[in-house]
Order: sequence, then C-alpha cells, then structure tokens
Amino acid sequence: MQICYSHHGSRLVFRRSTDRIQLLGLFGKTSLPRPYLEGGDILQIQFATRTAYLAGPSEVHCLSAERMHLVALYEITQSKGDLVVIILKDLTTGILAEVNYLLDYDSPTIRMWIRVRNDGPITLQLHLVRSAILHNLGAGGIMPWHKKTYKYLCQCLGSGGEQWRRLPQRKAIGSNSWSAPDVLPVGILEDVETGKAWYWFLEHSYLWDWEIGEETAGSLSLWVNDHTPRQNGWRMELQPGSTFKTSPVAFGLVLGGSKQAWKALRAHWRQVLKPSHCPSVMGYG
Repeated sequence: MQICYSHHGSRLVFRRSTDRIQLLGLFGKTSLPRPYLEGGDILQIQFATRTAYLAGPSEVHCLSAERMHLVALYEITQSKGDLVVIILKDLTTGILAEVNYLLDYDSPTIRMWIRVRNDGPITLQLHLVRSAILHNLGAGGIMPWHKKTYKYLCQCLGSGGEQWRRLPQRKAIGSNSWSAPDVLPVGILEDVETGKAWYWFLEHSYLWDWEIGEETAGSLSLWVNDHTPRQNGWRMELQPGSTFKTSPVAFGLVLGGSKQAWKALRAHWRQVLKPSHCPSVMGYG
C-alpha cells in the first residue's frame, strides 16, 4: 500500500505493509512513482554492545528499518507544518526509533530528524545514525540519471561569500567537512531533462557527511549524517532508557532547476538562521 503526503507541488511517498515501511521518494505532484521503482530504508543505524567494545575490537552491527517492526504512523498538526511521525522498534535489541518529517506550511521544504532510544537492558555504543535518507532522485523521464543529472556544491570563499560548483553526476560521490572543509553542508541535484531539482541542507555546521549514489539499478539515493564516523571515529554511548537525536536535515523538490532550488533554500535559511548568516551567492536572494 502506498501512502502519499502532498506538499507544495511534490509528494512524499512511502510503501507500507502490515508491520514494515519503506520510502519510495519525493516526487512531483503529477509524476507518481512507477510500479517498478524499488523502495528503500528510512533509517540506518550501526552499533556495538558495551560488553563487546570494552573487551577490545568489537563487531559493529547494522540495523535498518527493513529489520524493524512498524509500531505506529501518525500525523500531528503544528503551527509550522504537518508532522509525520513513524515509530519503529527492533525486538532483538530493544532499540526504538522515531523518524520525523515536518512538512513546512510556507515552503516546499521538509525537515527530517531521528530520535533513537535504548529500550533494551544493556548499554549500546552507536557508531552511525543516518540523519536523512532519500531514494529515487532523478527518477522519471527517459534518459538514465548519469546522462541528465548535475550536482551543485556550495563552497565558502573565505571572505564571507560563497560560490556554487556545478558537476556532472557521473558516479557516486561523497562530500564531508573533513575531506572538503570549504564545502558547506548543502547540495542540489538537478535533472535537466525533467527540470526538477532536489536540494538538501544539514542544519549542523561542524561535523557532517553526505553521499549520493546508486543503491538500486537506475536510480540515485542520498544519505546524510551529522557526524563523520569514517574520519574521526564518532561514537555515542546509549545507556538503557537514554535517547540520541540527530540534527535536522531540510530537503525538498522543486520545478525550475537549480535556481528555484536555491530560492527554496534561501527561504528556509531565513527561517532557521540569523539574516547575517544566510548565504547570498549567485544573486538569488
């Protein structure tokens, strides 16, 4: 069964069974996902048990939404938008996850964040919690994604200004604050065939990491973190009953290419940042 949430000309689409849920992606209002498109995880966690990591090098376990039971899915009307909340639980470890999507009333932007609670009897060491995941970017049209998509990275010029770089999306790419310290935690993926552009912005400026690539044949996925475990060995101890929350990630889909995506990002930045901190590149603000 498909569940669609309409939002400013786009649709956030999930595929749900009795006790499982997948994300199909963020699509245009007139271009619902084709039947052959595959869904993907809305959540990915890596962890080790306290007993194991105190004893020395320990096995890191991977936990995805595919392995977790869907406990609840509900909507809450808030002053800033409609909040979609998805509750998942792993019956083996006791990990409870709350996946939140806030659909902003005033813009095409959706804010996503994760809360993870340890409802099990033993302490866990978190190695990774994805802040946001999107699937099927660049889906639609006739051309394959590697012939029609371009990614935009925003670079800090060091003098209070910023500049976008346009690169063809020929293969998987990662960007993070360690390997590219002058790149801001924001990106755009433009589909020049359909005129659509997906954008994202991690509301966290210190440690971050994002990657875009082909998870299933013929479509792109985006993974965003507010920490960089591969570079600095990020760890978070989660005792029984304690909670970890990721930083919000803002994302959206617009028609009109990268210029319209930039305008949507500017509108969101005005809401969450001080005016003096809003980037002013390309003359679109």
